[in-house]
Amino acid sequence: MTSPFKAWNSSLVFRVTSTIVALSFIIIWLLGSALYNQISSGIFDEKLKLSILDAQSTARNTQLQLTFSQYQDKAALKLIFSEILAVPPKTFESAARELAIFTYKDTGSRYRFDGTSNLLEPKSVPESLREKTRAVSTTDSSTKWERTDLQYVDGKVEPAIAVGHILTIKGAGKYEFYVLFSLAQQSRTMSLILNYLWLTGIALTLLIGLITFFVLRRLISPIRDAARVAEELTAGNLE
Repeated sequence: MTSPFKAWNSSLVFRVTSTIVALSFIIIWLLGSALYNQISSGIFDEKLKLSILDAQSTARNTQLQLTFSQYQDKAALKLIFSEILAVPPKTFESAARELAIFTYKDTGSRYRFDGTSNLLEPKSVPESLREKTRAVSTTDSSTKWERTDLQYVDGKVEPAIAVGHILTIKGAGKYEFYVLFSLAQQSRTMSLILNYLWLTGIALTLLIGLITFFVLRRLISPIRDAARVAEELTAGNLE
């Protein structure tokens, strides 16, 4: 059996085909990577835009609830916070959307409450995002967000976006309020697209290789025959 190295040295068709296949694979890989990055960025940017709008709406509604509850006692306020965090668990049809609330240190004990929805681990909210959210001033209205992971007490982990806001109960204190949106559906979509890109790239590379091989063989065969005839004529083997 001829080794690939010997085939490379002895066969022009093999050398040219291998070179074209290698170059084709590199070009297809570069184009596929660029396309994947563009699609991935587009999907993420759209999800981020919708998540920020949703988080802003949720924060406004929650602020209204807290504003109306500022004169409630501790038990009633705790019930209101529990209702705020009563987010339905994720279903197959809908992506997870979790909430987290943390009390500022200077908030009075009567109004203190920390909690998350659906047994979400508090560490799902990055400390860096919490610092940026707490640092927001009245003149800085920009929304703070970061990529993170939804981490549940049962060990389940999902990629996510966390969006932070500040809520205030007049005369009581401030709260860090975070809305976290799962990126699991987007990750599955991108994995599917990546698999299709790989399959398409491999199929195109093989197709280019086969076409190159057969075209070169058809082009080179007459030349080989002519060279063989010329050699035989030179050697005097033909009458």
